[in-house]
Amino acid sequence: MEEKTAKLKAAVKKYGLIALALVMTAGVCLLFCMRKQGFFIDEVYTYGLSNSMKGPYLTDIRNGNLIDSVISREEIADYLSAGSEDAFRFGFVTKNLERDVHPPLYYWIFHAVSSFFPGSASKWIGLGINAVLFLLTTGVLCALCTELYGSTEVAAAAAGLYGLSVLGLSTVMMIRMYMLLTFFTVLLAWTVARIVHRPQKKGSYALLTAVIFCGMMTQYYFVFYAFFICAAYDIYALAQKRYRSFVWFSLCALAGVGLMICAFPACLKQMFEGNGQAVGGMSVADALLDFATYGERLDHFTEKARLMLRGMTWTAAAACICLLLCLPKAVRALRERKIPLEALVVLLPLPATYILTVLIAPLQAQELRYIYNLTPIAAAGTGFLLCICEKSTGSFRFEQWVKKGAVLLILAAALWNARAMPPATLFTAQREYEAATEAYADVPCVYLADGPRIYGPLTQDLPELKNFRNFFVTNNTASPALKEYLGNADRAVLYISTNDYWTDGYGFDADAATEAFGKDTGLTACEPLYIYDFEGQGGLSAVYLMKG
Repeated sequence: MEEKTAKLKAAVKKYGLIALALVMTAGVCLLFCMRKQGFFIDEVYTYGLSNSMKGPYLTDIRNGNLIDSVISREEIADYLSAGSEDAFRFGFVTKNLERDVHPPLYYWIFHAVSSFFPGSASKWIGLGINAVLFLLTTGVLCALCTELYGSTEVAAAAAGLYGLSVLGLSTVMMIRMYMLLTFFTVLLAWTVARIVHRPQKKGSYALLTAVIFCGMMTQYYFVFYAFFICAAYDIYALAQKRYRSFVWFSLCALAGVGLMICAFPACLKQMFEGNGQAVGGMSVADALLDFATYGERLDHFTEKARLMLRGMTWTAAAACICLLLCLPKAVRALRERKIPLEALVVLLPLPATYILTVLIAPLQAQELRYIYNLTPIAAAGTGFLLCICEKSTGSFRFEQWVKKGAVLLILAAALWNARAMPPATLFTAQREYEAATEAYADVPCVYLADGPRIYGPLTQDLPELKNFRNFFVTNNTASPALKEYLGNADRAVLYISTNDYWTDGYGFDADAATEAFGKDTGLTACEPLYIYDFEGQGGLSAVYLMKG
């Protein structure tokens, strides 16, 4: 009994701070999950791409043309959720992704989970997947920092800096593949770190193949960090004369890419031909040749990322001040090889990956999602500075208490930062939108939209539209089919697609549209219900109650 108690105390002493960091991040994550009310358009696509058996886009409900057609509540539910007859039909998911611009692994997982909840399009399906991946990612980050620095205190600090950061929590809140991408990015870093320290372990090379395969099957942006970290290890292996490891590592990395091409051949078309959406409206080559926007892109991303990673920024600044105060000891520790410089194999690819990602990522709303997966690597980089501080200060009285106190201070500051700056895509205004229309669920609903990408604004508004019994889509207020749909109704809810970005220039002027609708239908009285606002980016649609 005494022996078990001693072991328990030793475990608590060694891993207590890591456990505390994980509990804090899990708790804050759950609180924000409960606060999330609405969906970004791409999040709605996640449900459709994963669960629609008729095709990836809403227009596939009517074989590509929604104009002058009635869409029922049941059809929306069928598009967003996996029915009892649609469960575990992964072949349809693959076909949907072949028409889209992403690889299918995340959507297979999403469809599998949805299949256990037939007919449900709850936010908790996506948030549940992300929350589990978030905790796994934070745990692997702890393992990575322990592997690199041999310090559980540094690991706990890094876990808190990542798990309580705005970017880290935003990754969970966005129901897309970015959380899975982040998990595989950190897992790749940990795998390479293991190979650096134990190149003779053959299992690590097999894991390398699996991680690169899964990462590539999740999101194509994974290739950037994978390329740079593999190049960094190859250079390191050659410098250390690890020729056998160099060969095994290179072959296993290439095998992961080859397996991905075999498993999803459509990736070649999506990456190199595509439909203009893979990197936000232009090809990778076009983005890299657009030299005029380089400065704007770097300034824009860096300013927003700096603001959202200020917890890491403060910690890094404090670590640098500490290093300046004990610079001679830091130099001595470096000469005595106490500082783990091999960690640079994992960390140096970060700035190169960041710059390349920024130069090709689209400058539009939610663009920071393209660097979400780099956030835990940035936390590990902050951990490197903390490790140097730890090695430089050496042993002194109350050393353990000072270290633990510093970690607790970092965790407290990170927690305060999470409270002060909530993550993106919570869409708390969703409650107001639903409250504004819930009294009219049985009133005829008309959606005025047009253009080759008509499914864009419609998809964005699906979370509200599914509350109506049905809705009618048209691009002409004088349509005979519209008059037939309205019949003798003395009122109707009118949605108007107003944002040019989502509709390639086909948005309507709300005032002119309501005037034309009143003239053609006799419902001339106009009462605004709400204007959809995309987190301060402007309106995507305007909604009115039209009365006779």
